[in-house]
Amino acid sequence: DHATTKKYVDDLINAIPEADLSGYATEQFVTDAIDAIPETDLSGYATEQYVTDAIDAIPETDLSEYFKKSGGTLTGAVHINRGNKPGPQLRISPNSTNYATNIYAMQNGELRLRSSSTDAEDDHVGSHIVIQANDDAPTTKIYHVPEPTQPHMVASKEYVDNKVASTGGGVPVGCIMIWMNSVAPDGWLKLQGQSFDVNEYPELHAYLQGTDGYTSGKLPNWGGHYPGEYGGHITDSLGKKVGYMTARPAGEAPYHANAIPNGNARGFNGAGGTNAYSDGVARPAITEGWDSTTRPNTVIVHHIIRAKP
Repeated sequence: DHATTKKYVDDLINAIPEADLSGYATEQFVTDAIDAIPETDLSGYATEQYVTDAIDAIPETDLSEYFKKSGGTLTGAVHINRGNKPGPQLRISPNSTNYATNIYAMQNGELRLRSSSTDAEDDHVGSHIVIQANDDAPTTKIYHVPEPTQPHMVASKEYVDNKVASTGGGVPVGCIMIWMNSVAPDGWLKLQGQSFDVNEYPELHAYLQGTDGYTSGKLPNWGGHYPGEYGGHITDSLGKKVGYMTARPAGEAPYHANAIPNGNARGFNGAGGTNAYSDGVARPAITEGWDSTTRPNTVIVHHIIRAKP
């Protein structure tokens, strides 16, 4: 219960003898001891293949809690494999130099982009796209395409076929063209005056009703005739067949080179002053050696008419 003075405490501390620590490990001693530990042979431990196999053996994990609705960045390619395939079946690979993203179906597999109307994976009744590698002969198929309403929309084959059919395959009914084959193509008929069924070809029947000389159910016969554009010296009704004409040559009418008397009287200087012979000349008409038809150099063809749309 007696108070202790500061002087008393200081004297006690000073009276404690200094300890000799020379026998303990210095920092250099510890460093030298670590360096002296021999290298260990780890060949008996897990190899890289062992680790890889062990990772592959890890069962599939539900990562739905890891991939949230937002946030997070994948900086490399992603490989997806389902089942026991020897390699990845899908690869999503963003480019490193631009903003392109590549999606590959690997090993010649199909890449299918589908939509589903329910939460069932196989309920894909809507539009879908199938891309096939086909060993360097790729194909892209788009299914269930709606009728396009904008210029940039894709059109289905059915839509295009219907549009083409509605215009006669690009050629309207009644169009006439040259054909160098004895058999007319489907939907066409030769203009050789033959009969046709107006019920089978109602559009052709309606078209021909507006032409000259049409007999119901009977095609015009264009054999030996050439088409001529309406106008100029051709002003008859459309479809009418007119006979041939030969115009006088632009220079002068043809004639024989020899001249003969033309029957004019000539006075005779002999006794009686009788007419001995005609003193005129005439150019005789050339009436033999003509063809029955006037035509230019000609290629023999058929004229065919579009009969069905």
